[in-house]
Amino acid sequence: LAIVANASLFILTATGMKNINFNDPLNDYYQHGRNHTLYSTNTSTITTITYGDTIVQDIGEYIFSSSYSEYTDTYYVGTSNGIQYLDGESNKWKKLKHWALENEKVIDLFVDNTDLYITTESNFYVLNENGIVRRLNLGAEKFDGIRRMVMMGNDIVWNEKGLLFAKDKSEIYYADESNIHIEKTTYGIDEGSQELSTTYNWDDAPPHFHFTYRNVYANENGVLRYKIDGIHNEYRTISISDSISVPHLSQGTHILTVVGVNRDFTYSNELNIELKVKGPFWMQWWFFILVPLSIFGIVYWFFRAKTKRLMKLHYMREEINALEKSALQAQMNPHFIFNCLNAIQNFISMKEKDSAMNYLGKFAKLIRQYLNASVSNDISLSEEISMLNTYCELESLRFSSRFEYHITCNVGIDKHVVRMPSMLIQPFVENAIIHGMKSNDNGVIKVHFMIEGQVLIASIMDNGKGFDPNKVNIKKSLGMSITQKRLAYIKESAGDDYNVEIDSSYQGTSIVVHIPI
Repeated sequence: LAIVANASLFILTATGMKNINFNDPLNDYYQHGRNHTLYSTNTSTITTITYGDTIVQDIGEYIFSSSYSEYTDTYYVGTSNGIQYLDGESNKWKKLKHWALENEKVIDLFVDNTDLYITTESNFYVLNENGIVRRLNLGAEKFDGIRRMVMMGNDIVWNEKGLLFAKDKSEIYYADESNIHIEKTTYGIDEGSQELSTTYNWDDAPPHFHFTYRNVYANENGVLRYKIDGIHNEYRTISISDSISVPHLSQGTHILTVVGVNRDFTYSNELNIELKVKGPFWMQWWFFILVPLSIFGIVYWFFRAKTKRLMKLHYMREEINALEKSALQAQMNPHFIFNCLNAIQNFISMKEKDSAMNYLGKFAKLIRQYLNASVSNDISLSEEISMLNTYCELESLRFSSRFEYHITCNVGIDKHVVRMPSMLIQPFVENAIIHGMKSNDNGVIKVHFMIEGQVLIASIMDNGKGFDPNKVNIKKSLGMSITQKRLAYIKESAGDDYNVEIDSSYQGTSIVVHIPI
């Protein structure tokens, strides 16, 4: 048994009477089950007694009323600034956050099943188990003098202007109002379409929307609640007479959600509007595809044009080199043929038939070797040595053996594997014979091949009169001139460092040719 007496509380149990005194008169008393008892004063203090332990908490707001829900095991207190409740999980007092009640002075509270009925200074409300607050339609033209209401069966009973009134529970709610719709907007929207949407550019002014909602007028207690996904975490509230100003949004599609709340706190339909923002052209998907493709196309065209130009120059250079080589070889052929036929004519005129036949046979062999060598750009070292032997033998016969020649090769060189440009050494040997052996009856010509690293070295030495390399007229030596041009073309085409070293004096001449292999 609990007895509330002014500023004292008496609790009678099987073990005796317990007396608790308070500084202020008690306002309400509620028992939570058997062991959890709450007591509230008419100030801002809540006293909780559990298993004999007393906890005093100051909630910071003046308390006018309280009520306990057995269904949710929640204790509510009405204050001068809304409603607070005790959270069962954290055992802490929390504010009931609802825009319609946060600034209202709550005079009275009572619980019926799962609904919490609320009396403020200006209205009746009900908070259902889904957290929705609705204003009650009790038929009063002006709220005046209402202090308390209670539930009796299916009727709600309240006092107003000194009289008691009753109304069936099913009749206390306002009827649902009509849907909200757009009255005015910066950009046109077709409300007849299934999906409301508006499209504008990123650098345009953001749109403004003004909505209407039947039975909601300016200066009345009706509002709009709205939010934009990705921008607002919670709904924002404005008066029905105000417009919604959309902030600057990033490129893409955003959803503006609007719901109207009537003066009786009935909710309208939820309106969803697509806000499609077009970004600048450099942020469009086609731009990110077109630009790399364009750059790739320009680079591809540039390198393709450059490659074609280089290939054309390369083919032209190769063709010129081939033509020059053919022309130079064509100049060589008459030179060889003229000298050899001259020698045969001399033998015939001197009636040396055997010498003429022998010379003619060797000449035919040399022509055959030369024709075989002219088919390809390079020949083996063994073929070059064979051609040099045949040539020197012919020239020795023509000069009546006034000189001797020696063609040698270092041991270990595979003469059949090593390759070199054809007819490259012959002009140097020819020059040694023609110019070095003129006034020398005991001439000696030595040709030697050796390999150092990746270079084939051919040395041509004679004991002729010699010449000054800086003063010699190359144009008069057709063979030397042709060979130097060939070496220049070979270096340009192959990119290898072919070079010729000439050392000449009155005791003889030495020519060293370096041929990379």
